[in-house]
Amino acid sequence: MKTVVLVNPPARDVVIRDYFCSKVSQATYINPPVDFVCLSGRLAEFFDVSLVDAVVEKLDPAACRARIKKLAPHAVVGLTGFVSWPEDAAFYASLDSPVVLLGDILLENPEQRLAQNPWVAAFLLDFTSNDLVNYLRGETDQLPHMVFRKNHEIISSSKPENPERTFEIPAPRHDLFLPLDYRYPFVMGSPFACVLTEYGCPFECGFCVMGQLGHKVRPMSNVIPELEDLHKRGVRDIFFMDQTFASNRERARELLDILTQYKPRFRWLCFSRVDRADADLLPAMKRAGCHTVIYGIESADDALLKQYKKGTTQAQIRDTFQAAHACGMRTVGTLLFGLPGDTVASCERTIAFAKSIPCDFISVNIAAPRMGTPMRGQAVGRGIVSETLDRMDQSGTFIAMEAGDFTAAALRRLKKKALREFYLNAPYAARRLRGVRSMDQFRIEARQGISLLRNFLKGG
Repeated sequence: MKTVVLVNPPARDVVIRDYFCSKVSQATYINPPVDFVCLSGRLAEFFDVSLVDAVVEKLDPAACRARIKKLAPHAVVGLTGFVSWPEDAAFYASLDSPVVLLGDILLENPEQRLAQNPWVAAFLLDFTSNDLVNYLRGETDQLPHMVFRKNHEIISSSKPENPERTFEIPAPRHDLFLPLDYRYPFVMGSPFACVLTEYGCPFECGFCVMGQLGHKVRPMSNVIPELEDLHKRGVRDIFFMDQTFASNRERARELLDILTQYKPRFRWLCFSRVDRADADLLPAMKRAGCHTVIYGIESADDALLKQYKKGTTQAQIRDTFQAAHACGMRTVGTLLFGLPGDTVASCERTIAFAKSIPCDFISVNIAAPRMGTPMRGQAVGRGIVSETLDRMDQSGTFIAMEAGDFTAAALRRLKKKALREFYLNAPYAARRLRGVRSMDQFRIEARQGISLLRNFLKGG
């Protein structure tokens, strides 16, 4: 059986390349790449699948190349992204095997980028499709989610006019991921697994690429075998990687009913919105084992939220965070600084707002004009960024866009201020210690806290 190697390439920093998103990790966390998780089971039906994650395994380029060469792969399937494209391209070009890539930087003008990089064989634009398997098996007549070379030509098929609304995947090869030192600050124990039950997002926030991917869901009959496999392996911690858990409430309740049947119960966290995982649904989520929900606060400026089609308000945010606190669930609020139309003053108000609600953790991101987003088109049209810009990091290690009264230095100061005022105080530390329920949780939070402090002290 031919071998296919899934590769997360070396990087100088702890770099996350996952689900068409790339950034430098803000506290050295890195989760199993869910695109690889989804691909692993499908590929395993026809190929011998191996995983080389150079970031988690701390492999330098030479060691990573040696690992791949020893496996003698039929093909390498690799991750890349805005945050590391030049280094990634140099690494993949040095390999002897055919390379298929996926990542956020490939979502805009993939045909042009493929033409500019003759060392790469193909780009995959939807990891839930069957296109990659068909391509690797030489079945290339209908590959609507790939851009590839064939007979010295670049082939890019038109996507179907009526896109699929559902997808199914064979049970992923979680055994490839569980032995590695993946870590995430909000899980309760390790090892943990990433599970995807929805692809893309039905909402179209102007700064986010997920709404541009389309939206499709996995039937619960397809999710159950994966959950059963994890439970049999003794895995108790799950990170549901759906971009909006409970985007459909009826479907969410079906999943919650399934989760309550497992004994011992799974412990899990998810991303959601304050108008979806709200006071009505949170108690049922808690009963099903959910302990943490990550919500996009983004801004305390309702006009800005409306401008970028977020579809939520300060009042909804406050109500949902209070409801989660009343249920005994932890919350994470993501803040976004530097959107065109945002100001230093409005960011200051956002910091104050995050401190005023019962929020357990914050994550501060810097607006980046990501390919495929409406914000990028607007920023290019207004001359804020060049249309050729293809290096950025929403974590803010380098600033790609300076809009309005923002400078790169001002954005860094705002991020540092938010982290300092939220985290670096005795009452917060005491509250976190009181919330620890196990040595596993203490180890995870201590590790991430130390990493966050180091990044803060060095200006990250």
